[in-house]
Amino acid sequence: MYEGFEEFVKLLQELVRRPRRGETPPRQRGADRRWGLPLLCLVRPEGAAGVLQDIRVYLRNSRPAPIPHALYEFPPDAAAESAAAPETPREPVTYADLDHVSTALFDIAKQLLAGPRQKSGRIGFRRFELVRWLMKQRLDPEQMSHDVELSRLIEGFEAGRRRRNPPPESLQQELPWFARLTMWLLPPLWFRLRLRAGARYRWFLRQPFLAPNDPGTFLGFAQRITGWLGDQDGRKTDGESTEELLGLLVNAFLEDVRAAYRRRPRGARRTAYPVVLLDRITRRNGGYRLLETVNRVRNETGLFDPVLFVSASRKVPPDAYPPGSTPRNLWKMTRSDAAYRSWRDAFRRASRERQDAAWYLPVSVAIAEDHDPAVTPSADTLELLPPPLWSRAAVLPTAAVLVVALVAGGLLWLDWVREESERAWQDRHCGLERTAPFADYLLTVDGECIGVSAEPVPVFHSTAGLREVQDVITRQNAEAERLRGENSRRPFVSVAYVSEMSAASGIQPAEIERLQGIAARQRRQLDGTDIDPLVRIVFVNAGREMRHGARAAAMLAKLAAEDRTIVGVVGLAVSSRATVETIKAIGRAGLPMVAAPLTADGIERESQLYHQIAPQNLREAQVAARYARAQLGVTGTVTVVTSGDEEDLYAATLSADAREEFKRAGFTVTQRVYTPSPELGTHAQPTPRDVGQQLCGLDGLVFYTGRPPDFEQLLDGINQTCGSDPPLILAGDDISRYVANADQREQFPLIPFDYFALAPGGQTCFSGGDLNNTLRVLFPERCASTRDFLTDDAPTAYDALTAIVVAVHQLRGTAINPGAVWHKISEITGRNRIDGASGVIDFGRDGAQVPLDKFVAIMRVDGHGPPRTQATCGHYRGQVRAPWCP
Repeated sequence: MYEGFEEFVKLLQELVRRPRRGETPPRQRGADRRWGLPLLCLVRPEGAAGVLQDIRVYLRNSRPAPIPHALYEFPPDAAAESAAAPETPREPVTYADLDHVSTALFDIAKQLLAGPRQKSGRIGFRRFELVRWLMKQRLDPEQMSHDVELSRLIEGFEAGRRRRNPPPESLQQELPWFARLTMWLLPPLWFRLRLRAGARYRWFLRQPFLAPNDPGTFLGFAQRITGWLGDQDGRKTDGESTEELLGLLVNAFLEDVRAAYRRRPRGARRTAYPVVLLDRITRRNGGYRLLETVNRVRNETGLFDPVLFVSASRKVPPDAYPPGSTPRNLWKMTRSDAAYRSWRDAFRRASRERQDAAWYLPVSVAIAEDHDPAVTPSADTLELLPPPLWSRAAVLPTAAVLVVALVAGGLLWLDWVREESERAWQDRHCGLERTAPFADYLLTVDGECIGVSAEPVPVFHSTAGLREVQDVITRQNAEAERLRGENSRRPFVSVAYVSEMSAASGIQPAEIERLQGIAARQRRQLDGTDIDPLVRIVFVNAGREMRHGARAAAMLAKLAAEDRTIVGVVGLAVSSRATVETIKAIGRAGLPMVAAPLTADGIERESQLYHQIAPQNLREAQVAARYARAQLGVTGTVTVVTSGDEEDLYAATLSADAREEFKRAGFTVTQRVYTPSPELGTHAQPTPRDVGQQLCGLDGLVFYTGRPPDFEQLLDGINQTCGSDPPLILAGDDISRYVANADQREQFPLIPFDYFALAPGGQTCFSGGDLNNTLRVLFPERCASTRDFLTDDAPTAYDALTAIVVAVHQLRGTAINPGAVWHKISEITGRNRIDGASGVIDFGRDGAQVPLDKFVAIMRVDGHGPPRTQATCGHYRGQVRAPWCP
């Protein structure tokens, strides 16, 4: 036995046992260490020649399985091993060194391949075999290029490896002809693909030896390393560095071991590093040269090599000093653990400094005094860790089944989650799929579909009429896109129609008429000349009573930033505070607006980009006061009936204007306020029906400033109490929507009333004019079947879009953008004024945002006949202006 042999075996176990994570030595938190195994160099006396054989016994009998190992005995070199042999300086690498190391590594590779079969499989030395085989090849020196010859030779070499286990010939004969053809064609094609892109061949161009990028291809590099091994006949003697050739050979061997130990299922099952035992190493037999090259490869690559080299020699490598005269630290085997700790703390710095002995750990072997050569050492010390549970062969199939089950279950769960997510997404986006156009710009808010779309907005609970008019506009949008493609010189703009498209069913007829007016103006543009602008309409639903207008405006601003054809906004349904907030938001987006039906005072002050087509309530109040005095002959009291809804700017401003103007005209003014619905106002206020009953017996004039639904209840109260002797009633312009519905208009035939109209009243699709004629073409069934009259909504919406079209037309030949369009809208005056469907539109030279002296008409409903015009103010073709008009 050897002194300290048990300590050395414990060190051996520590070095060959692979950690659960990482490699050896295990990194400690906060420590800057590198992985690496030392070159254990045993310096033995003459009587300890069997020390490696004794170590081999431990490796064979380790538990639970033998440690992969190989023992190579270099040729004896008694002269070099003699302690009296003189020390000679190291010599350059010779061809003999290349042969010795190649032979040693080849034998070691065979032993590792032929050793006890491990559960993790044997190590394949494909790179090393290819390098060694190439170094033995002889190429025709007469040829300039050897690519074809080398490719053929390498393909034959690879085919030879595959033919070690060829399929039975009988099976090949039983295969159909196309399968045999595939077997004949596929291997060469697969080989050529791997030759250019395979990881094994690309490794040759990435390793550090022999300047691999010269000439930059694998075949060119392979040609350089041919002819360096084998017989002397034809062997190369110059052109490459033998030291670099040796480095390539050793690095290929080490890379094959690295690949086998990568942390994949098979590599993870390798719980012990292979051990290479090198006996009788000297300077002249290649042993020292092999260790020197391993040291150099590790210094150059910085990679971890999962193989433990243990050598035995009479002198101390790498300098071949006798044990007693070496300047290096030669550790005793009894201090094996201390020796390793000392080396471990120093090798990282030594390797980076490229020291020629950075990886060497020399240990002296001494024979114990009581050693009996006949007694073999005990072989029960080495114990290895079991492989990780997840890497064991029995676990993988089970894990695979579980993974498949989990994947299948996961896919089903993901599919369910995707469906739920898609369903939730659709619920948030008006029931639309993600791929639907403009789905990202539509949101479900409080049961309404809010947002922006150039296709019909999926308004919940919409009427057939609303869907029909959206479909018409959508078809015309497609036609505009087509004409744009046919004539790129024709101006093309997009205009956003912002309104309460999801209004209550009683209000949807007004919404339909506004969209019909938009459709008619769009149709006129499509039928225009090659210089007339094409218009695409973008629907923007701001929700019932415009309550989500600010949110819809934000989505419109986002779309306008992406779609530069959007130049303006029309619509804006109802005079309310929500509409004011919408106007502010659109103004912040930089889009000019032309409102169609809004009449509330002061809205124009909310944004400089705002214009409107209808006159303001102040003008209606002024006309009402003069009409009552001059034409109705009222001299007594005027009772203003209005809504208690504080959010209704139309009712609030019209009632305030009426009180002021009637007082200015000399009337005595009183006011009656009603609760418009159970949700608004206070219960202290009467209902519209209560107010209607209270109006019975009053002298003078009743001026109604509320909304159509409440007007119907007001008339019902009057009808119940004094239907045969009703009061004199004049109503604001919003009642034109009530009158347009024949069923509502004829419900109380005994109660006559006058009302304001913002366009000539009592018109149908057959009344003539551009608007009515186009409506008859676009909506023939609706025009032919209805008894309803057109309200102010269609003409004012038609004129609102006309204002933007005129502005765009005046910009022909220049840049068309929202700012330029707004500027041209402001210049609609004088010769540029519009003789529209709702009257003349003239904003004046001072840049007013409300038309000057805008047309209004006072209509009368009396019995079952159509409304009759009582008086008109402002300018409209064919209409006579009353002499008392303000």
